[in-house]
Amino acid sequence: DSRPIVVVATEARDPERHASAAAMQTVAGDRIERFIMTEHKLSEGETVGKHSNENAAMRQIYHQLVEEEGMDPFEILITIVDADSILSQTYLSWAEASYK
Repeated sequence: DSRPIVVVATEARDPERHASAAAMQTVAGDRIERFIMTEHKLSEGETVGKHSNENAAMRQIYHQLVEEEGMDPFEILITIVDADSILSQTYLSWAEASYK
């Protein structure tokens, strides 16, 4: 029974990002393998939006999990949810079963 790694993709310009991430980590408790917070700093020429934050987060996570920790990228399943998303309690189990 594997537990998920939760990644919260934050914007560096958000002064509440650390407090928000800490609150989410507290809610998740020991139901997750680990909690990772990424910070996206807008680069010159980059447009503001969800797309740029997700892109930066995926690059940071790939670097950390695959390049540094040696995880197989083909064994990683990414699910992107927003603050207003509502997932079934069985969503992750079904997603994992479908993936394998």
